[in-house]
Amino acid sequence: METDVILHVAALGWDTWRNTWLQLAHAAALGGQVTVLTGSLTPDQLERLPARRLIGPVHFALLDCDDDVLAGRLRARPAWRGTSSEATIAEHQRFAAWLRARITPAFDTGTASAADVAGQVAAWVQGLRSVTMADGPRPSARAPNRA
Repeated sequence: METDVILHVAALGWDTWRNTWLQLAHAAALGGQVTVLTGSLTPDQLERLPARRLIGPVHFALLDCDDDVLAGRLRARPAWRGTSSEATIAEHQRFAAWLRARITPAFDTGTASAADVAGQVAAWVQGLRSVTMADGPRPSARAPNRA
């Protein structure tokens, strides 16, 4: 799911927005579904949240492109996004470098087609599911009982 779909929740605070996504992932897991979120999230932003205890392992991947491609994409966004200034572009490039140093695997969106990247990500997710299923069933995380 694209995380921006409930971006309006961020008006209550970014941690509330992130925690809401963890709660939605938990609800999907209770129904036997795996959740894949696409958006700007980092491991440290999730670990401290109340709903983190409700879900199992969290895996991260990086959708990446080189700095020149990133700069071009930021400049091409609509003006209301406010991403075309050199200062903003430099900030995004610094964040991308930070992510590159910390998140693996990385999928190159600058040279591969969207369909190819989607296939690579799908294969990665399937591989994670295979490993999890091979480990055997895990007890389901449950919401606290509210009597």
